[in-house]
Amino acid sequence: MATEAAIGADLVEAALEHARRLGADQAEAFYTESTSDSVDYENNRLAGIDSSSSRGIGIRVLAGGRVGFSSTSILDRVEDAVEAALQTARLTEVEMRPFSLPAGGSIDADISDREVEAISVGELVEMGRQAIDRLQPLADGLLAGAGAGRAVATVRIGNSAGLRSSCRRSSWSFFALAQRVQGTSVLWCYDGGASMHRDLDVDGAIEGASEKVRLSLKEGRLETGRRPVVFTPAALAALLASLYGAVSAPAIYRKTSPLTGRLGEQVLSPMLSIEDDNRPEAGRAGAPFDEEGVAAFAFPIVEHGVFRNVVADLRFAARLDVAPGRGRRSGYASAPFPGAGNWAMAPGTTPLEELMSEAEGGLLVDSLLGMHGSNLANGDFSANIGLGFAIGAGGEIQFRVKDAAIAGNFYELLGDRLLGLSAERRWGYSGTELLPSALCADVAIT
Repeated sequence: MATEAAIGADLVEAALEHARRLGADQAEAFYTESTSDSVDYENNRLAGIDSSSSRGIGIRVLAGGRVGFSSTSILDRVEDAVEAALQTARLTEVEMRPFSLPAGGSIDADISDREVEAISVGELVEMGRQAIDRLQPLADGLLAGAGAGRAVATVRIGNSAGLRSSCRRSSWSFFALAQRVQGTSVLWCYDGGASMHRDLDVDGAIEGASEKVRLSLKEGRLETGRRPVVFTPAALAALLASLYGAVSAPAIYRKTSPLTGRLGEQVLSPMLSIEDDNRPEAGRAGAPFDEEGVAAFAFPIVEHGVFRNVVADLRFAARLDVAPGRGRRSGYASAPFPGAGNWAMAPGTTPLEELMSEAEGGLLVDSLLGMHGSNLANGDFSANIGLGFAIGAGGEIQFRVKDAAIAGNFYELLGDRLLGLSAERRWGYSGTELLPSALCADVAIT
């Protein structure tokens, strides 16, 4: 019986050969197979256990200067998918700046962590149970929840230029949360993370959520006005949504980004540097190659506030005459699109404790709600403060702030209003962002 690896390799070859026979100028086959287990707790009890597996193949062709894509999970219909991709190509516009699929540089890698693969469903259940047992007693009416999951996936990509690459990888995640609704007061505390390795601190995540609950039991309100704000890495990650969109090649190409035409210019504070790195050692978004087969590498997005690089896949790299290497997919049924790797923001030199002291009379913001309603395209945002705390003398937490909102512009906030970054950093919940805390001046609070 053929192994899964052999099945995937044979399907890629069959797809490429059929595309060649049908006259495609270039062709690419992207095969994935994956398994996953997950456990969810809601409202203080086990809500579900899910185990799933999937496999399928996506076909991209270039014919007559046009691009077509199709996919299938029915593996004996790969030739039909190739024909559908060619039919789709006939309906698309001719590429004004044709691109070539990468040749050579083939990589076969196994970066999975055997300790992650060995995590059993029973262990996932126990992790969640511990979270419920420790969170629920902290306050009357508190509803505790948790989630834990593990996944293993293999990606295989081949193209008509001779590239043949594959990668097997694993990942897992854990989160703990607590929520309580009392009248108009909505408490929502969350902590956790995701990683390719067995290095998540489950106990630390539960304690992190627990400490947020304990700090939230005393509530109060702040007067409307402008105040200093310390954004935790979790809140800073929400603000970075503006920058992710602005440096994406489609936004630059369509001139919907405020950074269009500003490569090499100062766009943020000189204190701020961000590196995009999609290599395996860089974080959960890492792999030996991107999902178009381009070898992984690191480059600066922002360097001391100067805009340095655009996040582009092969197609948009050709349109903008920039470097490719950030082709992403949401699965085998997805055509490639530009997507960031792991983002690491350089730390500051000031301990977080000192930043908190400098923010006396202001807020510590840990989560923002409703960011999707903001105009992220130009950096404007307005959001409710999901979890925020008033900062007193010496940086001490005074109380959880109720019914408050925050508004501003991302480029102003992390530009002239950025007062400092903490020396400490932590990974965001997604496992793809390594960020410090940020102190900003004169932030509008309502």
